[in-house]
Amino acid sequence: MPAIGPGIHRGDLYREILVGAVKGVFAPGIAAAAAAGMFTLGAAWGTCRDLGGNQAGVVSAAMNTSGQSESVLSPLMMTSLLAQTGDWNAPPWVMGSLFLLGSVAWWGIDPRERIA
Repeated sequence: MPAIGPGIHRGDLYREILVGAVKGVFAPGIAAAAAAGMFTLGAAWGTCRDLGGNQAGVVSAAMNTSGQSESVLSPLMMTSLLAQTGDWNAPPWVMGSLFLLGSVAWWGIDPRERIA
């Protein structure tokens, strides 16, 4: 079995994910959270149009860029957190906290007020 990291073999990683760390609860929870996150996309893009007016493309690009930046940095930050703590529960708690923070931030957005 090929190694994917120092002392980590692909079979060991799959076994740990499917049997050890997950125990049948973690993977469905991530899938449900991802699906719930996708349900918000229509409102997010609609809010960009409402806030941006004639400059909606710029507002949408700013939102898209911040999301893509997060998707590039997230795996690096999560693996670093896992390396520092050694706890597989730490990254999901951080991700959940960031989702909660993002949902609270939506309370400060008034789509009736234009920014451009």
